[in-house]
Amino acid sequence: MIDLMVAVKGKYGPVFVGKTWLGRYDEKGEFAASNPDKLNNWYFLDFNEGALREQRESHWDGSREEMLDPIPHVDN
Repeated sequence: MIDLMVAVKGKYGPVFVGKTWLGRYDEKGEFAASNPDKLNNWYFLDFNEGALREQRESHWDGSREEMLDPIPHVDN
């Protein structure tokens, strides 16, 4: 599997948008997708404080979920 990701401007800062293809690496370490025209997944990563706060305030699917803090806070 290989991922390709770029940063785009988001509401609270950069959002990383990416896509993934299935495939294999050859002996030289070069990747070849099984089907270059078929993506395996699209994804985005947004770890900005404002985005995390907004996500915690509104659970769109109404599910209960365990909240993790991906950004460790250090008090000085």
